[in-house]
Amino acid sequence: MAAIGEAVGSSLPAGWTGARFVATMTAGVSDFAVWVTRDGAETKALAPRPASKAAKQLRELMYEPGKGTWYTMSMTLQPQGSADTAFDYDSEPDFSPAPIDDAAFASDLQRFPRDADHTPDWLRAKL
Repeated sequence: MAAIGEAVGSSLPAGWTGARFVATMTAGVSDFAVWVTRDGAETKALAPRPASKAAKQLRELMYEPGKGTWYTMSMTLQPQGSADTAFDYDSEPDFSPAPIDDAAFASDLQRFPRDADHTPDWLRAKL
């Protein structure tokens, strides 16, 4: 998580007042973005490659047998150096504007198996 925070923090423009790194992933499909607040407006920027790479590694490391791993993580950074991170293991990931093929979720489940108790209804419907 420190590597993500450092990579995102070092890529932010002068005068930023808030930033949010969002990683949305399956085993074969990923989307990364940084939302930067500056001068009262929020804009979307490309995530730095080191942050994306670290997020992929973090998802692998956070896998728990039977429980699976997260689909979406967000890290909110503040200029004074603090960061809050959240992980979503259960909600359907948003790959807007184009949804991904259901086969990507089946592949993810093979890579990161989940017990029935940890398989959300939306995921069962896609399999």
